[in-house]
Amino acid sequence: MANINFISLILSLIGLGTSTESDTTTNNNESSCSFLSASTCIVDPSNDEEKWLMKNNLKNDGVAHNWLNQLSSATLCQILTSAITDYPQIADYIQSYYYVERQPRREWVSELVSLTKRAKEIAHSLDRCRISDQFSRASEVADSLHLLLRQFTQDVSVHGPSQVALFGLILLAQESLNTPAEVRQQIFSHDKFGRVLILEMASVLKNFKLPLLPNEDWYQITSQKQDWLATLERVCLKMARYDVTWEYRKEYQDVPIIASRYYKHYVH
Repeated sequence: MANINFISLILSLIGLGTSTESDTTTNNNESSCSFLSASTCIVDPSNDEEKWLMKNNLKNDGVAHNWLNQLSSATLCQILTSAITDYPQIADYIQSYYYVERQPRREWVSELVSLTKRAKEIAHSLDRCRISDQFSRASEVADSLHLLLRQFTQDVSVHGPSQVALFGLILLAQESLNTPAEVRQQIFSHDKFGRVLILEMASVLKNFKLPLLPNEDWYQITSQKQDWLATLERVCLKMARYDVTWEYRKEYQDVPIIASRYYKHYVH
């Protein structure tokens, strides 16, 4: 059966759908080769030696991707059509992967936008209050942020991929760090909100569930020029400054390092 990553690559080259580098890398090249050999649009080698060379050449890193990049859209369409004729299940894959799956993705983006809006409202709810009032009511903001975090993590752990959870945690950290100084001190120094966030991030990264969200989703949600990994590194550094005595303070350094392993799979 054709590998969905390979189908994703062909569709993205034709101009249908979006793909991240994780979709277009040479993972599962064996499956990719079986997909290619099944297509009647590819020149059929005249002997076993040529077939062997073609198959093994396409297994090399980047070869299949580079080869497809050289083909015209018309040829790619012919390859896909021929493959669907031989393997009707491919059409079902395309239907579910590119149409059914897009709706949840839009919902995740919408959920993260809503989370950011709510976190911002909570974080800035005392902005117009006097400093003395900010100090006395800072625990209210901290409690509201803890509640928002619990609601989000409970929901996304059931319904969403890990990337959604990670984006949400970064956004919560970012908005929490934008609170007034008195409130921020309460949130991170007294209530240890940074520890909760960083441990949640560590848990998400150590039990990572695909799919990856493309970078454009992050930019759409935040309207920021800074990418999500740079934002994560920045918020972790800031949170660590409020938690200098924590025994496991190294988590603030480790989380961005682990996250960078997933970041490298993105198209920049």
